Amino acid sequence: PPATEQHFFAQAGAFADEGNAQRLAERLRDARVGDVAISETRVDGRRLFRVRVGPVAGVSEFDALIERLLQAGVESARLALD
Repeated sequence: PPATEQHFFAQAGAFADEGNAQRLAERLRDARVGDVAISETRVDGRRLFRVRVGPVAGVSEFDALIERLLQAGVESARLALD
Protein backbone atom coordinates (compact mmCIF):
# COMPACT_ATOMS: atom_id res chain seq x y z
CA PRO A 1 0.00 0.00 0.00
CA PRO A 2 1.19 3.56 -0.62
CA ALA A 3 2.71 5.40 2.33
CA THR A 4 0.51 8.09 3.80
CA GLU A 5 1.96 11.51 4.34
CA GLN A 6 2.36 12.34 8.00
CA HIS A 7 1.71 15.82 9.30
CA PHE A 8 3.73 17.29 12.17
CA PHE A 9 2.03 19.65 14.61
CA ALA A 10 3.09 21.26 17.85
CA GLN A 11 0.54 20.81 20.59
CA ALA A 12 0.73 23.99 22.64
CA GLY A 13 -1.82 22.90 25.23
CA ALA A 14 -4.81 20.74 26.10
CA PHE A 15 -7.63 22.03 28.26
CA ALA A 16 -10.84 20.73 29.81
CA ASP A 17 -12.20 24.28 29.59
CA GLU A 18 -12.82 25.45 26.02
CA GLY A 19 -12.39 29.09 27.06
CA ASN A 20 -8.81 28.41 28.15
CA ALA A 21 -8.08 26.80 24.79
CA GLN A 22 -9.61 29.78 22.98
CA ARG A 23 -7.49 32.24 24.99
CA LEU A 24 -4.26 30.38 24.21
CA ALA A 25 -5.19 30.05 20.53
CA GLU A 26 -5.88 33.78 20.29
CA ARG A 27 -2.57 34.61 21.99
CA LEU A 28 -0.72 32.38 19.51
CA ARG A 29 -2.56 33.90 16.55
CA ASP A 30 -1.61 37.37 17.80
CA ALA A 31 2.02 36.21 18.05
CA ARG A 32 1.79 34.87 14.48
CA VAL A 33 3.48 31.58 15.32
CA GLY A 34 1.71 29.73 12.49
CA ASP A 35 -1.66 28.20 11.71
CA VAL A 36 -3.49 27.61 15.01
CA ALA A 37 -6.41 25.22 15.43
CA ILE A 38 -8.44 23.83 18.30
CA SER A 39 -9.67 20.26 18.12
CA GLU A 40 -12.00 18.51 20.53
CA THR A 41 -11.27 14.97 21.65
CA ARG A 42 -12.12 12.57 24.47
CA VAL A 43 -9.50 11.04 26.75
CA ASP A 44 -10.63 8.57 29.41
CA GLY A 45 -14.18 9.86 28.95
CA ARG A 46 -13.16 13.49 29.52
CA ARG A 47 -13.61 16.15 26.87
CA LEU A 48 -10.38 17.98 25.99
CA PHE A 49 -9.67 20.89 23.69
CA ARG A 50 -6.24 20.64 22.06
CA VAL A 51 -4.50 23.74 20.76
CA ARG A 52 -2.22 22.80 17.88
CA VAL A 53 -0.01 24.76 15.52
CA GLY A 54 1.00 23.54 12.08
CA PRO A 55 1.34 21.45 10.09
CA VAL A 56 5.01 21.66 9.25
CA ALA A 57 6.88 19.54 6.75
CA GLY A 58 9.79 18.21 8.77
CA VAL A 59 12.16 18.38 11.68
CA SER A 60 13.86 21.69 10.89
CA GLU A 61 10.50 23.44 10.44
CA PHE A 62 9.24 21.84 13.65
CA ASP A 63 12.31 23.08 15.55
CA ALA A 64 11.71 26.62 14.23
CA LEU A 65 8.05 26.38 15.27
CA ILE A 66 9.05 25.33 18.79
CA GLU A 67 11.33 28.40 18.99
CA ARG A 68 8.45 30.67 17.97
CA LEU A 69 6.24 29.06 20.60
CA LEU A 70 8.90 29.56 23.26
CA GLN A 71 9.09 33.24 22.32
CA ALA A 72 5.30 33.39 22.71
CA GLY A 73 5.57 31.96 26.23
CA VAL A 74 4.63 28.32 25.53
CA GLU A 75 7.28 26.18 27.22
CA SER A 76 5.61 22.77 27.16
CA ALA A 77 4.74 22.29 23.47
CA ARG A 78 5.10 18.74 22.23
CA LEU A 79 5.07 16.91 18.95
CA ALA A 80 1.69 15.75 17.69
CA LEU A 81 1.33 13.61 14.58
CA ASP A 82 -1.83 13.45 12.48
